[in-house]
Amino acid sequence: MAGIAVDDHDIILTLTLGLPSSVCDPIIISFDLTNPAKLTLDVVITRLLNEETHQTSSQSYPTAATPTINSSTNEALVVSPACQCPLNEITCFFCEKKKHYCDACHERKAWLSHKTSGGAHVAEGAFSAEDLWSNDDDDEAI
Repeated sequence: MAGIAVDDHDIILTLTLGLPSSVCDPIIISFDLTNPAKLTLDVVITRLLNEETHQTSSQSYPTAATPTINSSTNEALVVSPACQCPLNEITCFFCEKKKHYCDACHERKAWLSHKTSGGAHVAEGAFSAEDLWSNDDDDEAI
């Protein structure tokens, strides 16, 4: 090993830079909205896997007839895609609510609509980034 330290942010960049735009846009939006302190490698990997699951489950697969298995031969079995994950286990990575994917998120659609209408800079300067990520539980009396 060359003795070069690779931190989680370098790995996150490596994982996300090569993504196709169909995956990249919603993922990067959700990462931008995530508190930087909570954006860990585990969170990124989980969100990427969730998006991959969503992408593959939304593709249509041809349905194959159930193969007849001849026990005297050594043929590989036909593999069919796993059933879709129930909606109550799905988490939207835009609004972080359950039961829908990011591409079907009403909050995301409203945000995108507002963004494309030119109203995205209305609140610019009204508050700081620290106001967005402040947590009342973290404040301690000094």
